[in-house]
Formats: sequence, C-alpha cells, structure tokens
Amino acid sequence: MTIDFKKARATADGMLAQARASASAKASAPAVLTSRPSADPGGVAHLNQNLPRKQYEGFSDWVYAGVHRIASRVAGQAVCVAKERSTGPNPTKATEDKWEPLNGHPLIDAVNSPGEPHGSGWHLKYSTAASILLTGAARWHVADGIICIPISWFEEKTATHWHVRRPGASKVSRLPIDEMVAFHLPDPADPFAVASPLQRLSRAAVADDNILASQTASFERSIRPGLALHVGEMASMPGTPGTGRRPQLTPEQRRQLVDAVKNYFQGVQSHGEPFVVDGLVEKISPIFMSPGEIDWLQSGQAVKERILLGLGVSEIILGSPEANKASAAAARGIFVDFCVNPLQRCLSETMTAKLGPMFGDGLRVYLEPATARDDEFRIGSYNSGAKHGCVSINEFRRAVLNLPDIDGGDELIKPSAGPELSGEGDKSYSLNPYTLQPW
Repeated sequence: MTIDFKKARATADGMLAQARASASAKASAPAVLTSRPSADPGGVAHLNQNLPRKQYEGFSDWVYAGVHRIASRVAGQAVCVAKERSTGPNPTKATEDKWEPLNGHPLIDAVNSPGEPHGSGWHLKYSTAASILLTGAARWHVADGIICIPISWFEEKTATHWHVRRPGASKVSRLPIDEMVAFHLPDPADPFAVASPLQRLSRAAVADDNILASQTASFERSIRPGLALHVGEMASMPGTPGTGRRPQLTPEQRRQLVDAVKNYFQGVQSHGEPFVVDGLVEKISPIFMSPGEIDWLQSGQAVKERILLGLGVSEIILGSPEANKASAAAARGIFVDFCVNPLQRCLSETMTAKLGPMFGDGLRVYLEPATARDDEFRIGSYNSGAKHGCVSINEFRRAVLNLPDIDGGDELIKPSAGPELSGEGDKSYSLNPYTLQPW
C-alpha cells in the first residue's frame, strides 16, 4: 500500500488550522460563570449522598461535644423580625436604627412553631446549626410548616424542583426550589461550593476515631493477669534436689490452685496477709503491664485540642473543672464573639434574603445576638445606670434582684443629688430601689 504523504500533510495542516481557530474563538469569548448552578450554592445537578451521610455520622465524640455546644447556644437565641422605618426629613445615620423591631409577626410564629417533625423552634435552629457545622449547608422547606431537611436526603436538582428521598423510602418527593431556604458556609476556593468545618477537620476527626478504636481493641484483646504463681521444680525422690523440670499441671489442677489463692487472699480483709511459700508454690511475682495506650493519651489530647479549637470551642466551655472565674468569663466572651455570633449572622442574613420575602416585603429577620454572661459586669452596669438615672426601679428589681415588679416602679431612679447646700450637712439621695424609700 502506497501512502500519499503530500495529501496526508495537507489534511493535517487543515485540521491544525481548524483547531487553532476554535481555540482562538474560545479564548476571545467571555467566561460565563452563570452556566453553573448559582441559585443554590452547592446545588449541583446531582449530589453524592455518601459524603454528607458520612459527615452526619461524624457527629460523635469530641466533634459532638463541640458542635452540640455551638448548636445549643444558637438554638437558644430568639428569632426577631424588624420592618424598615419610613424615612422622614431627618433620616437617622445609624444603620440599626433604620429598622423597627416588631413585637409579633407570623414569621416569628412559623419559626417558633415549625410543626412536625421538629415540634419547636429550638429543635429547628439546633438541627440547622448542627447541619451547617457538619456538612457546611442546611436547607429549610417552607410550606405548611418548616422542616430542616438533611443534606444527605437530596438527590437531584432540576430547573424548578429538588428530588428528595428519605433513607429507606422508595418514593421520591419533588420539592419546589422557591419553597427552599438554603444556608451554607462559603468555600473561598469555589463560590459554587460549600465549606464544611468537619470536612476541614477530617484528619483530626479520623485520628480521634482511630485512637478510640485502638483503645477499644486493646481492652478487648489484651491479657492482663495480676500475679504469676511459680510451681516448684519436680524432685526424683522426696528430700532430693529438683530435676530442673516443672510439673505439667492439668487444667483442673491449675484451676484448683488459682481458686485456693483467691479464696484465701481475695478481698479487703486479707490485705497485707503473708503468703506461705512451700513445696508446691515456689514464689509469687506481680506482673506489671505497661499499658500500650499510654502513648495514645498524649496523642488523644492533641487531637482533641485540634478538633475543639477548629470548631472554636474551648475545654472551659465544655465544663473543664480547671477553669477559674476569670478564665471562664474570657472563654465565654471568645466563644460568643468569634464562634456563635458569626454563625448567627450567616443564618440571619440568609433568613432576611430568602425567608423574609415569603412573608412580606421589607422585612429583616435575625437571631438575637448572643452575649456572654458576666453577673458582676451586669450588676455593675445596672448600678451605674441607677446612679445616673438611666434605669427604672422595676428594671433594677428584675435584672439585679430577680424580684417582681411593684406599683410605681416604672419611673426612672433619680440620680443622686449629693450634699445639700443648706449648711446642715445632711445628704439627700435618690429612692432606694429595694424599698422605694429615700436612702
């Protein structure tokens, strides 16, 4: 067979020219990021359910301890709704003052009473915060009620619906996208993906699981006898030296020997009793087992700190008995400012953008900001406010004394008048909030 090299070269040159023209056209065309699904971050056309399922399974041990503390704190914060104030001739400069909090709203009732299966707003907020910390995302379906659907239930997304399947169920539910509220933590490497805190701590979490599995296997498989009974050497005839060989005891003889020693020396009442070494038992020696887990203790502590610090939770927040009053107050402040409130801000802005329009226009939905409890600071603040006439008597009684309101106690406490200038030298002070009488 003869090959026409001239014709082949011409064909190759033509194909190369077409490829270069196509590449040049693609390079000159603007990049279209909207070709990827952007309405729902992380909402690709098909979801791999194995990863979210494993992330939910990681809700145990130290991961559970940290996530539970954060989710519980978030779940305890009240849901608030505010409406934008009408702008007047002198609009306020403060951004927060542009919103007027509402005492009641159907949206607040919907979140506080979401219906089954959550039953209460605390359960709904807890599941949402925990899902975000574990998988990086959470989704609410808002219809007759509100339900936080696990990310591992989502299978496929179409232009208008999500396909959701509960584990073990054969039927697929089609939920409209416009009824979904999608929360997520952003991934700085991909604006269409989500960042899971647990996934970022996966190596530490896996190491912790392996340490626990190794400890469990050590306890289940190890042999830990406490004493060794040395049976005397065999003698050829009574009164003659031993032959250097030990007798081969039958299982029944071994059991009898062990039971005899345990029956005589076992228990507190036999502590310190001497043991007579005779011709049968030559000596008794303790067996000290160097625990193989001793190295795991240091590794386990390092892994625990890595997990908890990655989540933003200190051991003091978990109830460490080594904390003192000052360190506990500092830990609470750090936990609230750098862990709880940033997550709440993420939830609040998403609820404002997605949940608010479902109940009306111009609504701001937010979780009440968390504050670190400091009784001494709070009492000092109220005392200072009472001294300068900024607190009413009933406010002081409720916040400081934990007492009910009294008649006439809604007036502001008058600030101290100081020494009168009458020359008598007596002092006239404001009313005592305890008795409503002058001090």
